[in-house]
Amino acid sequence: VIKDSCFIIAKLYDGRESEVDIIGFDVKTDLAVLKILDKNLIIGLPVIEIGNSCSLEVGDVVLAIGDPFGFDNTVTQGIVSALGSVKGRTSDLEIPFIGLLDNLIQTDAAINPGNSGGALVDLYGNLIGINMAIISKSGGSHGLGFSIPIDVVKIIVHQLIDEGQAARGWLGVYLSEITWDIAELINYKKNLGVYVHSIISDSPAFKAGIYPGDIIFKINGKCVKNTYEAVQNIIKLRAGDICLLDVYRNEKIISFLINLGSGFDS
Repeated sequence: VIKDSCFIIAKLYDGRESEVDIIGFDVKTDLAVLKILDKNLIIGLPVIEIGNSCSLEVGDVVLAIGDPFGFDNTVTQGIVSALGSVKGRTSDLEIPFIGLLDNLIQTDAAINPGNSGGALVDLYGNLIGINMAIISKSGGSHGLGFSIPIDVVKIIVHQLIDEGQAARGWLGVYLSEITWDIAELINYKKNLGVYVHSIISDSPAFKAGIYPGDIIFKINGKCVKNTYEAVQNIIKLRAGDICLLDVYRNEKIISFLINLGSGFDS
């Protein structure tokens, strides 16, 4: 939204306006932190309560707030359809940070053009996500909307405020859930972990010796049950951090110390 902008004006709920400074932005997650310059405007300004997206469950009712087609304060209602890895034709999602597809909230609350960047809230008014994308052939809502979980947003926002840019760690793997047939094929009996579907060439994981077909079941000593938890653990780390992975391969447990890079994927 702010790309190539000469200046930005923030408009408050009561119609007051102020020019803002860009504190930092992250193209890969389409997030930015802006600072209102007129200090008089922020005195007594109400702020939204920050929720906790990790407590979300499929079927929870959510509200998407935005400004579609120039209509202020538009609210649509829906439910959480899925959490974590996005299944289906992800090529229809125009998201630069493809690794984020392992860590999104899918909802059928209508996210029309202009809702992107708006709030996704629960029934108590807590902010649980930022609306970012839809899958649509017509440009309108087809019930396939996606939001960045607030737990991820908080990490990125703090990095933008502290450093002016996001410094997330990058492993360089594509992950998927462990299906019954995969577990049966490799004789894997643990009820946790994620399946390494493929590796990006010359990525930190590639250089460390992670192979397609490996199962990552611990990250820095913490068990991970699915792709959502795996990405959540990686995205909290920064480029240059050392990450310990416990991997199941050929009925053996192997540990890898990986120096994380900076890139687009988990």
